[in-house]
Amino acid sequence: MLVFLFFTYSFSVMAQDRICECSPFFSPLAAADFESLFDPSLISSNKITEVRIYITSGQKNSKNKSDTTVKVANQKYIKELFTFNRDGYAVHSRTFYLGRQNHYYSFNRDIKNNIVQHVSQFFDSVGKLSNDPKPDITDYTFDEYGDIVKRKKRDPNGAVLPDEKSEYTITEYNDQGWRKKETTHYYLDWETPPYHLNTTHYSYTNKGKTETAKTYDGKKLYLTTTTNYDDMGAPLSISSFDHFLNKPAYKKVFKYDSLGRLIKYVASSVNDYECPGRGNFSNEFKYNSDGLLIEQRHTFANTLCILQFEYK
Repeated sequence: MLVFLFFTYSFSVMAQDRICECSPFFSPLAAADFESLFDPSLISSNKITEVRIYITSGQKNSKNKSDTTVKVANQKYIKELFTFNRDGYAVHSRTFYLGRQNHYYSFNRDIKNNIVQHVSQFFDSVGKLSNDPKPDITDYTFDEYGDIVKRKKRDPNGAVLPDEKSEYTITEYNDQGWRKKETTHYYLDWETPPYHLNTTHYSYTNKGKTETAKTYDGKKLYLTTTTNYDDMGAPLSISSFDHFLNKPAYKKVFKYDSLGRLIKYVASSVNDYECPGRGNFSNEFKYNSDGLLIEQRHTFANTLCILQFEYK
């Protein structure tokens, strides 16, 4: 199952009448694999073909009750749209900014519904798919167990280049199906040498429930990331330490209900971001009686934004 943890969008703070637009972490993609939030079996059994995600309100809260500059914006506008195939798997999504489509994603799948190609493309000012810039295309290769073993970006013209002139990642697994090594090759033709390698080595303790990943930038240790899993293999917490800066990089904490559904996701970071909050935010998720995700409450800085999910 392909995990897109950080599909982020860079929004300008100029649209202050929509205070939620600045958040770079709106999409449920920022919280978890969308195929775990949009369960294919539920999507298929309910004969759902699309879900539209609306921002239904945005409220800027202040801890100072005497502050008269508190701004409340009660609006409803579309933020994102997913379409699904007959098996309940997402095949397209598009995002919106100030009411206009601005980004389009295609998830091309094989017969087992694995995503074998991901295409990212912009819309132009009149709402048509644009070739300036040209689409960003990534191809995925799976092993017989359904695990991703290689992902490789195509060049700006959509051509498949030799590995030595491409950006690609190869993932290796141990006999238990756990990751043991991941190597990413970057190719930058304006640098000397043009290629660069990042390598991550994985080790496990606590019967596989604790994963330690050490990432090397070339030969220098860059990040140490520790992930703790529950009995079902879902992440409970992820924390990372930046050895270059000699300080913690980020931490993420996940909470699930009795059915194993994600109900809360909290992230903290010491890095700076375009928006307020410096990468500190939380998402809370609510489901209906059919098990479908219907609401996401996103909080960053002193801002609360509520997302509503409408299915067709």
